[in-house]
Amino acid sequence: MKRITLLAILIAGCSRSPQTKLPPVSLPDVSPVVQSTAREQLRSAYSALDAKIKNAATPAADLGNSYGEMGRLLMAAEFTVAAEPYFQNAEALAPSDMRWPYYLGHVYRVRGDAVRSAAAFERALRLAPSDEATLVWLGDAYLNQDRAAPARDMLAKALSANPRSVAALYRLGRAAQLDRDYPHAIEYFERGLSIDPRASILRYPLAMAYREAGQLEQAEAQLRQRGDADVGPVDPLMRQLDALLDTAAVFEKRAIDASKTGDWKTAAAYLRKAVELEPNDAALRHKLGTALSMAGDARAALEQLEAAVRAAPENVDARFNLAQVLVSNGRLDEAITQFLDVVKRSPKDLDARFELAEALRMGRRPKEAVPHYEFILKADRGRADAQFGYAMALAGAGRFAEAREELKEGRKVHPERPEFGQALARLAAGDPRR
Repeated sequence: MKRITLLAILIAGCSRSPQTKLPPVSLPDVSPVVQSTAREQLRSAYSALDAKIKNAATPAADLGNSYGEMGRLLMAAEFTVAAEPYFQNAEALAPSDMRWPYYLGHVYRVRGDAVRSAAAFERALRLAPSDEATLVWLGDAYLNQDRAAPARDMLAKALSANPRSVAALYRLGRAAQLDRDYPHAIEYFERGLSIDPRASILRYPLAMAYREAGQLEQAEAQLRQRGDADVGPVDPLMRQLDALLDTAAVFEKRAIDASKTGDWKTAAAYLRKAVELEPNDAALRHKLGTALSMAGDARAALEQLEAAVRAAPENVDARFNLAQVLVSNGRLDEAITQFLDVVKRSPKDLDARFELAEALRMGRRPKEAVPHYEFILKADRGRADAQFGYAMALAGAGRFAEAREELKEGRKVHPERPEFGQALARLAAGDPRR
């Protein structure tokens, strides 16, 4: 009995069954991948997988996971077609892991094969019956086959799991349109837009639903706002792909995520890695400079912003941010030079013109600041900060009567801004301080 138990253990812990026949795989030409680190990741992962394939002692679960991870790397690098056999082998070796049929569903979806996509998502759903993303994408695959009834079933379950799923509402609206149920289609699309007005892809089918319902005015209003901002479900498995390869885009995305929480130090660290991979990308250096400035490292911020401006002189945003950092460092003359360039390139940029006027006023050049304030106020008379700066520049230029009139008007129009009254009192006391 003990010998049989031991034998069973040995067989269970063994690698692949001799009957296991898997289709061969190969590494596609990865030379189009821009970052050398990402190319090396792909080649290294394939070499490790190849060694496991050739080793008959590799456990099936381990080999299946390696096939799947290689497929994920290929998808992350946008080699979607090449990823198919890797996921097929992963599913064959690890049939209880829903990830592999799920990713296969996306492979077929991208290729426009709705039938095979639906079949793959069905297999994934059997392993994870309540997964919101799988429910939505399976419903989507049914819709692409004009199968409204099963699509509606899947999407209703997704919406039950997440009542704010714009992705499910959009597709439920499409299902209702297939059934010519235009009132319900309108209800779903409108509900989706109330949750996320940026989902402009909903507006065209909504317009068509309004048109079919005889509401032509509403249809025209939606057509004027139509766009192509698509909506997918909350999709953790697909989001994981974004972080698999060490590319500048991946590090930039991580930096954006860090900045959303106010963690500018971490954002700057990620952007440094992105710049190391793409040292000639002026936009990345601009973002790094901005992150460093927000993190309080002004010197490093200046280095990156100056490099960004040298690499892309026409980038007015980089110049603007560089000028702001120069102002914070007390280097007003250099800041003015940068602001002047921005205003020359973008004369209607009122914010840049305001910062220029402020720098000129702080740099004791009030006469030069006056026409810039006037330009701003001509375009936007209600701008309190420009009116106050204008009054102070007039006073600095010795035009006290005009300054007093501006301050009086500002105090009247902007009672919430005490600086107008305070400056007026100083002028009355013969103190024209800025």
